[in-house]
Amino acid sequence: MKVLLGMAVAVLVGRSVFGAGFTTVTINGKGYTNVNDVHLTSDNRIMILFSGGGVSPNADTIPTDFLESWNITKETLEKIKASEAIKAENNLQNAIVSGCFRKVDGVVYDTRKPQSG
Repeated sequence: MKVLLGMAVAVLVGRSVFGAGFTTVTINGKGYTNVNDVHLTSDNRIMILFSGGGVSPNADTIPTDFLESWNITKETLEKIKASEAIKAENNLQNAIVSGCFRKVDGVVYDTRKPQSG
């Protein structure tokens, strides 16, 4: 039992030294295996690279323990959320300035989206 515990600790230490984390993850019901790189992109997205491709899912959908195994901390996730909130606010302000909202008979319509009816 002590040998198994020692081996588990050695694997975890080895991963942290070499920067490699968990190699499998399930996001929104889809499994990814042979993950060889997970990093933060310049536009604050999390990129997951695996043999055969890569994905950049929403940070909220990625399991926290998977991210921590790749040295992406809670502080990094908070930074991403703050960046997304600022981006959404800027997009809204740009839409308002460019006239994407119309008020007709007391109802405000967002012309960027299809309207019902």
